[in-house]
Amino acid sequence: MENSNVANVRPDQDPLPDGIFWTPEIERLGRQVAHWVRIDVPGATAYGKMRVGKSSALTYLSETLPSLIGYPVEVVVWEIPQNAGESPREFLQSRMNDSGYPAISHRDIEVLKNRFFQHLEQRCQEKGARRLVVIVDEAQHAKKHHLGCLVEYFNKLTKKGIKPFFLLMGQPELGGAIKWEGVGRDMQIIGRFRVSQYHFRGIALGDLEEVLYEFDRPGPDGPPASLTAYLPQAYANGWRIADLAPSLREALELVMKQHNVQEDIRVPMQYLRSTVGAYLHHAADTGENPGFPSSAALIKCLKESGFLSVLSYYTEPKDDEGGTDEHKQ
Repeated sequence: MENSNVANVRPDQDPLPDGIFWTPEIERLGRQVAHWVRIDVPGATAYGKMRVGKSSALTYLSETLPSLIGYPVEVVVWEIPQNAGESPREFLQSRMNDSGYPAISHRDIEVLKNRFFQHLEQRCQEKGARRLVVIVDEAQHAKKHHLGCLVEYFNKLTKKGIKPFFLLMGQPELGGAIKWEGVGRDMQIIGRFRVSQYHFRGIALGDLEEVLYEFDRPGPDGPPASLTAYLPQAYANGWRIADLAPSLREALELVMKQHNVQEDIRVPMQYLRSTVGAYLHHAADTGENPGFPSSAALIKCLKESGFLSVLSYYTEPKDDEGGTDEHKQ
């Protein structure tokens, strides 16, 4: 008898829906940033390892901060490229471009600054907001004089009656303990952007159910294609992607034991998505009942995703709970 879980024709679509997936870690960051804004913290740093979902967190923040804070705020996102312009003029023009302001040509930089800050002021007025949240992505590329420019921008906006908050987001080198010795003139930068820190991490094993549940959410076109097209019988019988969580957690714990990993593991969203996609293909190809996935199959999918090759990079000390680092000194 032909197994009804085997797909005779592979659907011409991705096994998982596109878009930004909510995670508890993204939610925690959002609530922390909202708290900082409410209590008038001037700025903060959020840092984390590559591929843990910082870009998704950035999108989530830009869309949800007003509702998290509870009153109108304007949000702009700037990105610091690796080859960020050295001169204050180049740096300013790039920030104007990031903000969607096209009039970036004038020989007098003070004229450019006045235009730019008027543009940001107008954006706030259109939202009925006095607060402006500036998210600076890839901030590990910013040099000291770039951060000095951000301090100047902060002061200029404040003089216009705007209450700014700057969130620097980037790689792990952006965060960590502050060395107060010999700070001197850097105190302006440290005081505004570095005292409040958030260590953004990947997905905890205990959060897998909540995250995989997001993969099951129907989109605008109905149920996820992965279930209705790849595993129609399993879907009809009530199976959902979130049901993979216990078996996937068990597979990860077996891998940790095999590799003698004593620390905690945080799974980046990119590798989790690839692992789940690989398993959906596996179940569709082999007819394996996804309600009873084998550890061997899931470990194979973890390997295919590339996660096992970078396993040690995503370990965290058991006493490091992530989150805020205000007390690091």
